[in-house]
Amino acid sequence: MSSDVTIHPTAIVEPGAELGAGTVVGPYCMVAAEVVLGPGCWLQHHVTLAGPLQAGAGNKFYAYSSIGQQTQDLKYAGEPTYLKIGDENTFREFCTVNRSTTAEAKRASGVGNFLAYSHIGHDCTVGGAVIFSNNGTLAGHVQIGDFVTVGGLTPVHQLLYPGYSSFSGQNSFLSWNPCSFVTRIISLALRIVQSLI
Repeated sequence: MSSDVTIHPTAIVEPGAELGAGTVVGPYCMVAAEVVLGPGCWLQHHVTLAGPLQAGAGNKFYAYSSIGQQTQDLKYAGEPTYLKIGDENTFREFCTVNRSTTAEAKRASGVGNFLAYSHIGHDCTVGGAVIFSNNGTLAGHVQIGDFVTVGGLTPVHQLLYPGYSSFSGQNSFLSWNPCSFVTRIISLALRIVQSLI
C-alpha cells in the first residue's frame, strides 16, 4: 500500500487489499482483501468494495455504493469470479455492481462511466462514457456499447445489446436491442394509458 493513501480511522481495509497512490478511503468504508484500486480513487463514506475486484485509476465511489459483491444469480455455484472496472468511473449513491456468475464470464466496466443509483447485474459488459440515470438497471448478461445513455427508472432486459450511442428516455423499458444512434423515449406507462383511451 502506498504511503500517501488516506484511510479514515473508522474504515476497515482488510490485509491484502491494494490501494494505489493518492487513494482516499472515507468513514465507515469496507474494502475487502481481494480488492485492487488504482491511483487516485476516492471512497466517500459507507462504501463497500468486495472482491476479487480490480478497479483502475481515478474512480469515485459515493455513499452506500456496493461494488464487487457475489453475483445475484441463483445458478452461482461458489466458484471464484471477479469484477474488473476501468478508469475515471463515477458510482453515485446506492450503486450496485456484482461479480460474474462463472470464472469464464467476462465482467468489465469501461472508462468514464457515470452511474446514478443504478444496478449492473451479473455477467454484464459496460462500454465507455456510458450514463445511467437514477435507477437505470441492467439485468444479467447485458452488453452496453460506448456512449449509451440509460434513462431514469429504465430497466434493460437480460441478454440485450444496446448499441453505440443509443439513448433510452425515462421509464423506457428495454426489451429489444436498440441499434446504434437510436433514441427510445416511449414509456411503458404511456403505452398503458394509450391502450385505455
